[in-house]
Amino acid sequence: MNKKAFHLVGLLVLALAVLPGVHAQEETKADTVTKVEKFLSQRGTLLIKDFYEIGSLQGTLSTSATVQAVVITTSGARVRGVKFTRPTTSKYGRDQTGFIDEEELAEVIKSIDVITAEAERLKGQKVEYKEVIFKTRGGVSLGFFQAGSEQNAFFQVNSSGSSDAIVFGEINLLKHLKVLLEKAQARLQEAVK
Repeated sequence: MNKKAFHLVGLLVLALAVLPGVHAQEETKADTVTKVEKFLSQRGTLLIKDFYEIGSLQGTLSTSATVQAVVITTSGARVRGVKFTRPTTSKYGRDQTGFIDEEELAEVIKSIDVITAEAERLKGQKVEYKEVIFKTRGGVSLGFFQAGSEQNAFFQVNSSGSSDAIVFGEINLLKHLKVLLEKAQARLQEAVK
């Protein structure tokens, strides 16, 4: 199987794995909304939103995502997090966004170490099919899947079930994501000062 076909098969398998959970996720949406999303949905409140460009994540199949640190302030509170934007690649699609709250960043960064270590352990081995995935409270997910000896990493900016929400790439995609998250974490700490 050539690399492009492998990516397309992986996309289909991942989409089929995600779609059945969309209905269940809608039922528990209140439990899976980040603090950043709660702040952004407030009505009748003055919001001050500061965005800081961190970088971009370049994947395969013309997929990419931008990463921004975000600080949202109201008259009495402030939340910080990271915003991901995955531009659409389809004519009638729309850009997909997702958020991770600042307090969840350390756990996500640590999970990337575990995921990439598992990918390294399996590198070159043949498996029927394996997925290693981490999902955040807000529906951002990341990980890799392996069929045979071929591995593919993915980063999904939200739980919409849309293929426009996914960035595919080699395992280095996750390592680069970790670097971007660490930069965002440092930028959010600077924003406190």
